[in-house]
Amino acid sequence: MKIRKAIKIAVAGAAVAMPVAAFAMGTALTIHGQWTIGATGITATCPTGYTCVASPNTDETGFLQRQITDTNGKTFIQTVVAEGGVGDTFGAATSPFFGDETFVVMNGNGGVSGQSQQFETAAGVVFDNNALLNTGAEFMEMTMVGDLTDGVVNGAEMIRLTTTITDAGNEFTSAFGFDHGMTMVGGTAGKFSLITLDQNSNDTAAGFTSSFKKSNLSFEGALAGNSNEFGRQDVISNLNVAGTNGITQTFRASERSGAGIGNGNATILAGGKNGMVGTSTPFSAGDFVAEVQFNQDVAGGQLFGFNSFSNLTASTGVKNHTGTNFSAGAPFITVTDDTALDPFAPF
Repeated sequence: MKIRKAIKIAVAGAAVAMPVAAFAMGTALTIHGQWTIGATGITATCPTGYTCVASPNTDETGFLQRQITDTNGKTFIQTVVAEGGVGDTFGAATSPFFGDETFVVMNGNGGVSGQSQQFETAAGVVFDNNALLNTGAEFMEMTMVGDLTDGVVNGAEMIRLTTTITDAGNEFTSAFGFDHGMTMVGGTAGKFSLITLDQNSNDTAAGFTSSFKKSNLSFEGALAGNSNEFGRQDVISNLNVAGTNGITQTFRASERSGAGIGNGNATILAGGKNGMVGTSTPFSAGDFVAEVQFNQDVAGGQLFGFNSFSNLTASTGVKNHTGTNFSAGAPFITVTDDTALDPFAPF
């Protein structure tokens, strides 16, 4: 079965089977992926705690559909469409691979739990795309806001999309993540979204690296503005060229907001421009703060360093720099808060 045909069957089956979503909360299934591609068809085990029909419906080598029933008598229609190598399944696939699995509850309030993956590698290039969907009264699960403070959803999403691209020969990687789900604090419910972006380019031969990272947690509805919301972003580049005309250059621009920012100060250190040591600017818990660091060392003595801190909530900030023949060793500013954590630590 070709991947195009597999995708077409999976999409058509989901469109026919998916009922109107209700809003009562259920439990997201955790039994996806208990199957493998066999030499003559899909081989599926019966998950612990379920009863499965003895003879599932099959078509060609990459399609399986059957009924499974849990201990409470609830029956699901399980559908698997897959193409790949023998033994392939979610998270353990050769190349190329496509897998799509859905569970639709029968005689319930409606909903579908689905997972899919596309994976391919060739000439050092790796593409991996994953998606998870839980919708309807049978599958949508609440999670507590406190479980989201570290930026990890812990498997209670309604929607999760993840894409990874790697070009090993040119040392390029890229990742994207989006999670969406329901939260509850006491009797208050709301939706959340968590976005993560991670891109890295690395040309070792030329001494160049560059990265961009972003993570953002936000809430909708009654929980909008919750103290656990946060935003984090880092842009970093480094250049290191050796030789008589060598140059070393580092740059970092970082932003932080919301949870993880305590009450503190950014204070200028010794080593930069004279007369500014000890100058500081305060920031408060939850503020939107930013820092920039830049260092450059050119063979022959051309040294330069720059460091700035801004409290974008209060419109205040400090900065310091050096000129030729000064140290290029930023940071020249120390940032501390009462959480005993560095707000600009890597994440």
